[in-house]
Amino acid sequence: MKTLSSLLRLWFPGCFAILCFASSAGFAAGAPETFAEFQKSAAAGTSLPSGLSEPLKSLWHAKAGQWEKAHDIAQEIKTPAGSWIHAFLHREEGDLPNARYWYRRAGMTPPENTPIAEEWRAIARELWQREHGITPGEEILTSTTGIVAASVKPADQEEGAWDTIIRKDGQVLLQIPNARPVSFNPTGDVLLLKDAAADDNCRHFLIRPAAKLEVPPFGKRVSVGGRFVTSHQWSEDGKSVTLISDPAAEGEKPVTITVEEQLTAK
Repeated sequence: MKTLSSLLRLWFPGCFAILCFASSAGFAAGAPETFAEFQKSAAAGTSLPSGLSEPLKSLWHAKAGQWEKAHDIAQEIKTPAGSWIHAFLHREEGDLPNARYWYRRAGMTPPENTPIAEEWRAIARELWQREHGITPGEEILTSTTGIVAASVKPADQEEGAWDTIIRKDGQVLLQIPNARPVSFNPTGDVLLLKDAAADDNCRHFLIRPAAKLEVPPFGKRVSVGGRFVTSHQWSEDGKSVTLISDPAAEGEKPVTITVEEQLTAK
């Protein structure tokens, strides 16, 4: 008596081969539509998305903990971007003389105390923005409730300053000076931001965009965290968020913000 697999071989040999290949290799993930999706995919490291350029593929593998794959790709990219990634990989490896050589090839100054995770994000975000025609440094986030938060570069403020504009259905709800959006909570009603004045203290705070409440100016906000925060994790119910510092930053511990306490604090 023939088994199901043997019958499939006889009836659909080509399809069977494709199915076997897909089973062993795994389907590639869909192309990420935003930088946040790209970063999340790389952090998970389970399936390389489709549609990525060679520089972004290298950075994806680097974040996924696949250093050799990242390096193999980077050393074949004969551009300043490839040299920048190559330099970062050798810095991550701990081969600083080699890293300095590639930073020079990229026309860049080697970073001194920048945490590895922070440098990866800076490189990945800039290259993503270049490829997608986004203004360098710009963030555009959309909540599950249709609220859009976008960072803008004020023409009349100091270099390094950013504002956030909150919109829904094309209408401006809020403009928040000296702030950049980070992420919405799972329920889409609370936005995590970080300070973004010219001196950039990188402290975080929360708002409820739909409430249209006046947001305190920079320096008077109930801010938490610090410049070494490189990631965060919302609770499933969206009522709290934990800010996580780079492991290389000594003395920095995760800080959990409760939404109600943060938004009602004076």
